[in-house]
Amino acid sequence: TLDFRTSEICGSLDGKKFPVSEAKPGTNYPPMHPNCRSTTVEYDPEDAADWAASGEPMPETMTYEEWKREQDEKYGEGYVDTQRKKSYNYSKDQEQYERYKETLGKNAPASVDAFQDIKYSSTGEWEQFKTYSRGIKSGELSALADFDLYKKTSAEIDDKIVGLVTSQGTKITGKANHFINRVIGSLEERRSGVTIENVIEALRSTDVRQGVGE
Repeated sequence: TLDFRTSEICGSLDGKKFPVSEAKPGTNYPPMHPNCRSTTVEYDPEDAADWAASGEPMPETMTYEEWKREQDEKYGEGYVDTQRKKSYNYSKDQEQYERYKETLGKNAPASVDAFQDIKYSSTGEWEQFKTYSRGIKSGELSALADFDLYKKTSAEIDDKIVGLVTSQGTKITGKANHFINRVIGSLEERRSGVTIENVIEALRSTDVRQGVGE
């Protein structure tokens, strides 16, 4: 079946031909796995010869691998595999989503589908989301800060601060998740955030008594 629930092993066998005498359930004959939906159809070489003799083109069907390639070319490499994961894990992801809603409230993703888009993203968004959620839960990060602000702040730090050389000659090579939270601030800890510009000014200042984010 050309959908996202078809398993990888069944998809790879679609369109393949095997002698009935060599049929082995779980190897080249259904069921291939628990809850397998696969079935078989007869292949008769004489039918193909009859179609050829008639002068009419033989009806063609798209195999699962052909359909998968078409989807990946249209939506991006790995699209079908990602959608398959979403389908298989939907129930568990729904339970996990509800737990995150308890922590994030109105800042939680708008739906389970939106949550899965984050969880199965290939851009590292899931790791960011988990650290963002931990910051909210611990009170280190303001509950008013949504995930978009967190991602924007993190990207701005990467763009403007990582790679910068301080007045003491130290090159900034990375950032801690804690630092993102400190830049944004926390109402729970009664700690205001700071602007990226103020951080850069402090790092470049020759006054060694000036601290950053503390």
